[in-house]
Amino acid sequence: MPSRTGSITDIVKNHGVPPDKIVVGKIVTSGDGNNGWVDPNTFAAILSDARRVFPSLRGAMGWQWGSDTAGAWSRTIAGGLGAR
Repeated sequence: MPSRTGSITDIVKNHGVPPDKIVVGKIVTSGDGNNGWVDPNTFAAILSDARRVFPSLRGAMGWQWGSDTAGAWSRTIAGGLGAR
């Protein structure tokens, strides 16, 4: 039986979803949801690792985009995706 972890590897390998169809999402600040917040530097590192394994991974999104008023979250995450 396939793993049900929800990891990118699980989604690609066990459920057959191509990496170019996957966008990884997290809440922007710890106040934007009840759980699931990841420090932006950690999230960027996770995305960077994922892009090494799955170069066609489509990208990332932030829930409550309006919480990133200064753009710090998006700049950090973009760095993890290899953007400048």
